[in-house]
Amino acid sequence: MSATESADRARLAALDEIDRKGKATWAFMIAAGVVEAIGLVLYLVLMDFSNRLHWLVLIAACLVYGTVVLSISALRTDLQAGLQRIVRAVEEIGEGS
Repeated sequence: MSATESADRARLAALDEIDRKGKATWAFMIAAGVVEAIGLVLYLVLMDFSNRLHWLVLIAACLVYGTVVLSISALRTDLQAGLQRIVRAVEEIGEGS
């Protein structure tokens, strides 16, 4: 096996690992979202709509979770852009050799 073939195998293995980790991350994020949605539905079912404290807790939770979700989304977008640059560089190295 030549050095080029070895480098190609390593490159393909790295790209496959990146793809596999990306799919696992999305699956985890979807599962976490489903759990949070179930929690919200349960809270709404159990909430006493005449109690102002329950409304305050609901509004506070929405504000906190909204900020967290937006922050995680922004971080994910930034990481995805960096990952795409790395994948492009790896592919260009493979085409150049």
